[in-house]
Amino acid sequence: MTTQNTELPLIGDYSTAGPVLTGARIGVVTFPGTLDDRDAARAVRLAGGEAVPLWHAEPEGAAALSSLDAVIIPGGFSYGDYLRAGAIARFAPLMDAIIAAAGGTAGNDAGSGTLGGSAAGLPVLGICNGFQILTESHLLPGSMIKNESLKFLCQDQVLRVENNATAWTREFSAGEEITVPLKNQDGQYVADEKTLDRLEGEGLVTFRYVGGNPNGSRRDIAGITNAAGNVVGLMPHPEHAVEPGFGPDSAAGMRLGTEGLGIFTSVVASIAGGAQ
Repeated sequence: MTTQNTELPLIGDYSTAGPVLTGARIGVVTFPGTLDDRDAARAVRLAGGEAVPLWHAEPEGAAALSSLDAVIIPGGFSYGDYLRAGAIARFAPLMDAIIAAAGGTAGNDAGSGTLGGSAAGLPVLGICNGFQILTESHLLPGSMIKNESLKFLCQDQVLRVENNATAWTREFSAGEEITVPLKNQDGQYVADEKTLDRLEGEGLVTFRYVGGNPNGSRRDIAGITNAAGNVVGLMPHPEHAVEPGFGPDSAAGMRLGTEGLGIFTSVVASIAGGAQ
């Protein structure tokens, strides 16, 4: 008898067996204003991991992370994007623990804007507002500003995988193109030319926009990684392209795109590989 997924979508392939749990425990952080935490948690479960909810104000951050294999900082509008997107969330009690576990330096100068250390720490993924928080935390360099059009964008977006050697991209092929939804207001990635040259020269650009730059990001950059490959941030939303019937349009049909799932299966595979 085939075991069925207990969270079947309303539409899609009902005959597909549920995911096999791997033992990977992945925390999903919620801030006031977070919108996509449940979507990220569902993506983790579909990839075979266990999603563990994390509250931003957890005072015992290190203890909360001690049993986890990875952390996702999902999208939304943390603290209403007051001051600037991600700037207040960066100072949440849990963030100091995440910064330290990922290989940064806890405190206001977290990493001093460097591109990452030589040894990989806890895998951390920042999606959209999560990417903004990672730059504000200096776990990743650069910054996010208003879209060039000064308008909120919501569309399916083609991305090219530029670096498949990170904890979050290992299931892709280098140069592979995937389609995932994009929805942002402060999605324009900016950095000084020296930083951009270093990102390019060291292969730290993980995703690049294809078919047009939707928000004016420098050098069409949609996502980057630190040098160790454990911290990745991207502006589009892979968690909205993980199951048939709810993703972008694809060659398979309307709303059948599931190419974002590879990001979540990548980290599950990375965790399983590290446990061997």
